[in-house]
Amino acid sequence: MSKKLIVLVLSLVLFVSACAKTNNNTNDSSKDDVVTDSSSAVSENDGDLIEVRPAKQTGNGATVNKVHVAKSGATVISISKKKDNDNSSSGTTSSGSSSSSGSQGDKDPYSELPLDFVLDFDTENINILQLSDFMVIDSSQQRPETTMGDADTIKYDPSKKQELLFDEIKAAVEKAKPDLILVTGDLVMGFYDDLGTSFEAVINYMDSLKIFWAPVFGTYDNSSAQGVEWQCNKLKESKYCLFKRGNSIGGNSNYSIGLGVNGELSRVIYMMDSNGCINSTDPAVVTTAGIKDTQLQWVETVNNSLKEKDFKVPSFACFNLASSDILDAVVNAGYEDQSNTAVYEIGKDVTAKNQDFGVKGEPFVTIFTNDKLLNTFKTVGVDGVFMGSNPLTDISVLYNDIRWTIGLKTGKYYNASRTGGMLIKLSSNSFKVSEILI
Repeated sequence: MSKKLIVLVLSLVLFVSACAKTNNNTNDSSKDDVVTDSSSAVSENDGDLIEVRPAKQTGNGATVNKVHVAKSGATVISISKKKDNDNSSSGTTSSGSSSSSGSQGDKDPYSELPLDFVLDFDTENINILQLSDFMVIDSSQQRPETTMGDADTIKYDPSKKQELLFDEIKAAVEKAKPDLILVTGDLVMGFYDDLGTSFEAVINYMDSLKIFWAPVFGTYDNSSAQGVEWQCNKLKESKYCLFKRGNSIGGNSNYSIGLGVNGELSRVIYMMDSNGCINSTDPAVVTTAGIKDTQLQWVETVNNSLKEKDFKVPSFACFNLASSDILDAVVNAGYEDQSNTAVYEIGKDVTAKNQDFGVKGEPFVTIFTNDKLLNTFKTVGVDGVFMGSNPLTDISVLYNDIRWTIGLKTGKYYNASRTGGMLIKLSSNSFKVSEILI
């Protein structure tokens, strides 16, 4: 073979090798963002783990080491936190018993758990921020039946989302330093968002924080002409949103999130659609307000499956509309009577019990009743319920060994006198709730 031919062959080999390397680098760089939708999974490892994304820094300083889909279908996210100062703050503490066991010899300790998502941390000190009722209004998308006055048209101009909402979310996040954000409904006023631009803007902003967040729908979200399926797809496409539709059991935002520490499940969060959407003709969302029996059966099924696998852990339940149990809670504590007419601040106008706190600024509105809810929650180990939908009321009361919390409204859309979020600090099997006023 001539020298010229040898040189030509070697050059061709080097060129192909360089192209392959460039292609691999391009593929790696496309995986920089954390994606939690299991549909992104592409490669299997011994039929057990399906790798999705490599390590990535999150907005609160933690590092996502691995995202994979377990045998059970759960998207499992392994997170390492930087050592935090864990400064104490005023609030209330609740605790629940927990004994969890798993097969630590398995490649994936969560492989058989009936959960939709699992966040596994390297510390038991976990911060959760509850935000609620953004209620974004875009005055450029008024329907004839929702026409507003000149003042509100100016106030709710679409260019003002930053000052009316996003600045407040940023301030709450900077104070809470959360590992997870729970949004208890009404991201937008859907009938002022028929183009879906506000819904997309909220998702994009939440993603920009680079912190995992989990929403449920409220009574206004699904009123948008874009429709609930479009909204669900947008949430599932989000880079940091934990969301699953779960509409077969009642509503369109029912899913479970497990919280673990070093491979041991420590808590479950049930995200639940409280239904009752208004101003929509879509049969998929126009249903009676409240948590349905089928949703409670789903919670029991998940819990029973966990117990069969020797996991007995406490849990949270999160939804938008307030349960009538909150009225029973304040009556039981002696703060008011069953008439639901009193307004007060706990600790100022009425003596606080059980480290309760908060303000009732109006009668509880749009509350629903399900006689099975309390017993179900007690049976499955729910020790904290987080709700929204009462803009002038933010209150946290212990009742039947469960802390019932209506979160602070977040942002300046619609009507509220106190805004911000609720900080839930988890440590071992206890949690502490406190207000973050903005």
